Amino acid sequence: MRHSNVHQKLAAKNLRTLGEIVEFYPLTTDTIGTALGLIHEFHLHAADAVHLPACTNLSCEAMLEDDEHIASKEVIEHLEKQAIKLVNLEECQ
Repeated sequence: MRHSNVHQKLAAKNLRTLGEIVEFYPLTTDTIGTALGLIHEFHLHAADAVHLPACTNLSCEAMLEDDEHIASKEVIEHLEKQAIKLVNLEECQ
């Protein structure tokens, strides 16, 4: 059963490419614990909340996003305290 319009071969190719250019951070108990606190603090979805501690732990300079949940003033301030710039992809177009 197909759940999207993305062809499986294209999806697999995209995932392999992503694996070559993106550093993946392991989802540890500490990361989940931090994310749980951020869910409540910033009213985030779980998937959004996990990105914040992973980005911090990887010492990222910037975090790319296109999600209004992450682009709140409070989240931006949280990231700035970690010296991480939030880049809204919609504003880059």
